[in-house]
Amino acid sequence: MFLESIGIGLAFTRGIESDTIEKMPTGGGFGTAAAFPSRTIEEQKLEITKEMRSHEVSIAELNHLSSTRAVFQKNGNIFFRTTVQKATTSEQKKLDAARAKLQKLNY
Repeated sequence: MFLESIGIGLAFTRGIESDTIEKMPTGGGFGTAAAFPSRTIEEQKLEITKEMRSHEVSIAELNHLSSTRAVFQKNGNIFFRTTVQKATTSEQKKLDAARAKLQKLNY
């Protein structure tokens, strides 16, 4: 197996039978304003925008995989085998949540 870095914080581990998709840590977390009072609104918006781009790249990469291909999705410290469709749906939900956070910060 070899590791191939693609896009913003996205990595694929290519094996014989399946692909593993994992978001690589991008430094810092994506918390709320209450959790990080020293961060400005602009810094929070920038982090959420980066998070959104990462999800968009993940969705684009998943859309280019064959629907019969198995992927592994990280949940905590464990990888679970799933389908491309389920992984895409999960990434879309994360993208929608990030958009909602950004919209909340804008108002």
